[in-house]
Parts: sequence; structure tokens; C-alpha cells
Amino acid sequence: MRLMLMALTALLVFATGCEQQGETTAATATESAAGATATPSIVYVRSDSILANYKSFSDKLAALESKMMEEEQKLQRRGQALEQEAAALQRKMQEGLLAPNQINSEQGRLAGRQQEIMQQRDEALQSLQMQQMEMNTELQENVQRVLKELQDERGYDIILSYGPGTGVLLARDALDITQDVLSLLNAGPATRPATDTIGGSK
Repeated sequence: MRLMLMALTALLVFATGCEQQGETTAATATESAAGATATPSIVYVRSDSILANYKSFSDKLAALESKMMEEEQKLQRRGQALEQEAAALQRKMQEGLLAPNQINSEQGRLAGRQQEIMQQRDEALQSLQMQQMEMNTELQENVQRVLKELQDERGYDIILSYGPGTGVLLARDALDITQDVLSLLNAGPATRPATDTIGGSK
């Protein structure tokens, strides 16, 4: 099973439209009446850098991948042991060493073992998928919390995700606030480093 997270595109596109719709509508109406045209404040975050450098998330992801590998190896060993037992049974049957009732008993036992291994595989996969979903939810909540803090502090209108497949083709480096977001994410909600209030630091 390959651990890859929800596309961070949707996660990092953070606009004020829904939350401040009433205020924006009123302000736009006032500006339109006065003939003024406001330029929205737009910045971006590099989603691949967030995934690679958000330490808490990277540590949890590495631990989950390690656990996944351990489960795969464990199930592989059990499957190999079952194959060896099945091969040994086949040899005894060919050599005529077992009575019919013994053959039926052994075949039933091996079938039960096979079903047990398949059930263990399904349970392990379900558990890993649940842990991955919880990690993704936590990632989304933490990133959005930090983006909202920066938005409130600096007055950004739109925060975009910039990276492969995001739809943002080109942007100036001065609009990149990735390092500010990472600083706040890695500091955690309890502590908060000072950030540049003019624009994104690099």
C-alpha cells in the first residue's frame, strides 16, 4: 500500500470569500460607487515543501510507513509458512502416507489458516488506512489554522497552492509565504515565532 495523501491543492487554496462574503460585498459596492478598483492581496504556498518539511507530519508519516512495512513482512512470512505446509501435505498425499480422513482434516486446517491470514491482512490494511486518514485530517486542520492566522495578521485575500498540478503556472518569489507557514507549523500552536508583516519571507 502506497501512502499518499490527499492532494494539497484543495487543502492550501484558502480564500476569504465564504467567511467574509458579507463584508466583501459591502466593501465592493462602496468602492464601485466611488469608482475605485481594489487590488486583491494574493500569496502562495509551495505544497510539496510543506509535505517535505513539516517535521511533525514527516515523522508520523515515516512511522506509519515503517509500520506498514512490518505488517507486510509479517503477513509474507505467514503466507510462506502456509505454502510450505501445503507443499509438505501434497508430498505426503503423493507418497500415500495419509489416510483419507487425515487428508480432509489437514486440508481443512490449511484452508482455515489461509482464511485467517487474509482476515489479518484486511484488518491491518483497514487500520493503516484509518491512521492515514487521521493524519490527513490533522494536516489539513493545522495548515488551515496557520493560514488563517497569517491571513488575519497580514490581510491576505487569497492564499494559493503553488506546485505541480495546482493550476498556478508562474508566481513571483516575493509572494511565497511557504517558510512562514512552515515556521508556524513546526513551532506548533503553543509557541509562535515573529513573522514578516510585509510579505512572505523565504
